[in-house]
Amino acid sequence: MVVSGGCNSESLCSKHVTMLMAIIMSFGAISCCLGHGRDDHDDHHGAEGRGCIESERRALLAIRSDMYDYGESLSSWIGEDCCSWRGVACDNATGHVIKLDLHHPYPYDLVDEGFCAASEIMGVSKLNPALHDLTHLKYLDLSMNNFSGSHIPRMIASLVHLEYLNLSNAMFGGLIPPQLGNLSNLHYLDLGGCRHSDPRADDLDWLSRIPSLKYVDMSFVNLSKATNWLHQVNSIPSLKVLHLRMANLPYVPSPLPPFNITSIVKLDISGYPNFEHNNSKMVLSC
Repeated sequence: MVVSGGCNSESLCSKHVTMLMAIIMSFGAISCCLGHGRDDHDDHHGAEGRGCIESERRALLAIRSDMYDYGESLSSWIGEDCCSWRGVACDNATGHVIKLDLHHPYPYDLVDEGFCAASEIMGVSKLNPALHDLTHLKYLDLSMNNFSGSHIPRMIASLVHLEYLNLSNAMFGGLIPPQLGNLSNLHYLDLGGCRHSDPRADDLDWLSRIPSLKYVDMSFVNLSKATNWLHQVNSIPSLKVLHLRMANLPYVPSPLPPFNITSIVKLDISGYPNFEHNNSKMVLSC
């Protein structure tokens, strides 16, 4: 009686036991699957809650540690969700950091003499090598900081997804690395300097390797050795705005070579001796 458990036959009882075992095993499998699904969901939800890749969050914190934080503008850089930090934006689908805006909050209408003079008493910033880890960046703005005459780091050239790069009035000095020509996706490039920082470029061959450029500013960059400047600038078909103010451009003998201005809407080469007369400016707008 105990063995039969109320079964009418041994065969029927065996079927009941088999069905019962199958049901128990199926519940176990469902429970197991649900358990794994819940863990995966929790991990994924946690990643979304953080807002960005953990390694990139650590890179941002390393970058912040070497930046002069005027007025504690980076005080929001706390917590796990680095995509909510000031000046940071992430790709909604991947979570990768695609924008980093660390420009100094200095009035743009005082940039020229006002900022360059003020930068001498501003706290010095350094560009942490951790920037190299933000490989998905499309937008980088370090303008208006004081990098105290240091060279533009070559590691910026490894950020090949960059479309916008602004290093203007950041007191970078020395030779502009020609490796910037690797940034073939750039649309906007501003390397305009201060009178005191003395950035220079001995040639502009690298500039012609960025065919998508629409905006270029190299004002106050010493181009006195860049004898090919007109040819290289002329080889960028998409260029619309070009600022070469006080760039110490080398003399181009007459007659000037043909200059493609069909796409140019603004050209500033004030300070160029071929066009300068009585301190007048050469600024064309179309």
